[in-house]
Amino acid sequence: MFMKIGYLVPEFPGQTHGFFWREILHIEAAGDDVVIFSTRRPKDRTTHAFSELAAARTIYLADLRLRDAMLWLGAAFAALALLLRDDVRHLRSQGEGWFKIFGLALVGARLGSLCRGENIEHIHGHSCADVGYVLAFSKLSGGPSFSLSLHGDLAVYGRGHAFKFGHAKFVACVTDALRHQVQSQLPQLANEPQLIRMGIEHNPAGNKGDAWSPPRALRIVTVARLNQMKGHRHAIAAVAALKQQGYAIHYDIIGEGDYHSEIVEVIAKAGLHSDVKLIGPLPNDKIGQRLSLYDAFVLPSVGLGEAAPVAVMEAMGVGIPVVCSIIGGTPEMIKHEQTGFLFPQGDETALIDILARLADDPETRKRVGKAGQDYAYNNFLTSASAAKLMHCVRQ
Repeated sequence: MFMKIGYLVPEFPGQTHGFFWREILHIEAAGDDVVIFSTRRPKDRTTHAFSELAAARTIYLADLRLRDAMLWLGAAFAALALLLRDDVRHLRSQGEGWFKIFGLALVGARLGSLCRGENIEHIHGHSCADVGYVLAFSKLSGGPSFSLSLHGDLAVYGRGHAFKFGHAKFVACVTDALRHQVQSQLPQLANEPQLIRMGIEHNPAGNKGDAWSPPRALRIVTVARLNQMKGHRHAIAAVAALKQQGYAIHYDIIGEGDYHSEIVEVIAKAGLHSDVKLIGPLPNDKIGQRLSLYDAFVLPSVGLGEAAPVAVMEAMGVGIPVVCSIIGGTPEMIKHEQTGFLFPQGDETALIDILARLADDPETRKRVGKAGQDYAYNNFLTSASAAKLMHCVRQ
């Protein structure tokens, strides 16, 4: 039987939200109806072709319109009632302020009302931060059942996970490592966390083919937000070292973010103006074709927050070797020296050695790239993630 579900993503559509849009389309292609919700409108414009349509379809919970005043008043009374619950009052002992709790309860009660009006049977949220609170309050105020996707370490997503997850029908983790993290930190949960990976599409137009750089030359790329934890500085240091060793190496950085000026400074200090380029963000439907221009993909992330980067999956799907730090779910995604390469976080010497090996041996690039492509298409398809999500919703 087909269902009508809600789908909640913070500040949708954002530049990194291509997977969410694809998952929505796959759910709808299977016959279910999807109503899209978001907390607020995104701050920055995106380059994706789907952005205008996605925004037009989205109900923004933070939008305040005069004609909705009575509905918000009703939500306020419902939110005040929620504050009297023992489990909600317990959130104060975990460091959450009453003003924040009331605000999230207000939005949650409003969401519950909207879901009842739309006859929504279940709602899935792609975040475990404040979205988790909003969905829990929605359910407690008479809204539908809900589920959550965990996209990174619990510590990144704030407090109150026992409350959020305890009221959820299920929690979907995008890596096995995150699933075990939930099991170990929240053993009291009644429902086992589910493993539901993110995914990519088959993209023949973005296939690498035979256009590889000659020996001693290498074109590498990173697709990621310009953020300190993405570790761009380590890749830039590796490029500088390889240039000194006589390699013809070029590095493109695709993406945008609040670390832009710092990366520009790192490039300038290394004297790599002609060898490292900041490309900016690209539309989701152009990424595959662009990736096919390179010999390897590099993601040198450090710290917390990384899980199963879709950009890594996309690079594997194109057929170029991926070189990633050991972080989050990358050891689950990559078999070292078989479907890609792994190195310890921040270990520039190890990164230099891997890139030198790829520069010296085009056959290794081709072999590992093809193995990674086969693995990606067998394990990381959006259609499979959408099907598993809806299977869990229906249970």
